[in-house]
Amino acid sequence: MTNKFKGKGLIFLVGCPRSGTTYLQKLLASHSQIITGQESRIFSHYIGPQVRDWEMMIKPENTGRGAVGLGCYLSVAEFYKYIEQSLSILLQPIISKLEANIFFVEKTPYHALYLKEIIHFLPEAKILHLVRDPQQVISSILSASQTWGSGWAPSSIELATQMWLDHVESVNEFKDKINEHQFYELRYEDLLPDGKTTFTQLLESFLQLDTEESNIDQIFQLNTKEAMQKGQGFQIPIWGAYAKQMGTHHKDPLSFYGDHKNQYVLNQEEIKYILSTCAKYIKQYDY
Repeated sequence: MTNKFKGKGLIFLVGCPRSGTTYLQKLLASHSQIITGQESRIFSHYIGPQVRDWEMMIKPENTGRGAVGLGCYLSVAEFYKYIEQSLSILLQPIISKLEANIFFVEKTPYHALYLKEIIHFLPEAKILHLVRDPQQVISSILSASQTWGSGWAPSSIELATQMWLDHVESVNEFKDKINEHQFYELRYEDLLPDGKTTFTQLLESFLQLDTEESNIDQIFQLNTKEAMQKGQGFQIPIWGAYAKQMGTHHKDPLSFYGDHKNQYVLNQEEIKYILSTCAKYIKQYDY
């Protein structure tokens, strides 16, 4: 490939589902020098699985039958060239929107599990990790499993806890392999109830963006929880096939932003399980 894209200008916003990544995405995209789109899942569902299947099957001891798979036809270099070409094509709708001094926020929570691949193929991309109190996340996951999220959200305390743990562990495994100026981490709780200072620091120290022109007050006034529950706040654009089916802006179910009437309430045994299972990271993130 000529002039291979290395990720400059791309921000991968990651974190366990129900950690507030959509809220942070909307705050960021309200800045005049940041654009965004609906989560692409480009690494978690398209590029990452292909790479991991290749890495598993290229080792004969893993297949049970010796040599099987594309390793019988392609060299390692040929396979990775194919992946790079595929990624370049799939990223075009995003890359085409990048200009000088403009960032694109790609928010896919599951990309926390694919940092190895992101770092490998897009070494100049930035990684922004949002973490939230596991009790709140797990309660929200269990609530989602009973309503709009029944297709993806685990419905047991064990699996919901493991989901949080998997995402946080993956980020902690790879964050030391990312250049310091390309990785930033913050807690969802520090964006609430008035996270203007935390958000300003993110813009200035991580992205080197001017915070005067962006008008931080207006950004937070636009994206209140009450506004988002009404389908207001920053509207995330969509393109491609979905734009023809659903219109040019993504609409989440209203319960996506929290429904206290149907909120799952953890019992004491479940809380005890979470505190025990997640103890290492609860201490690390001061929960």
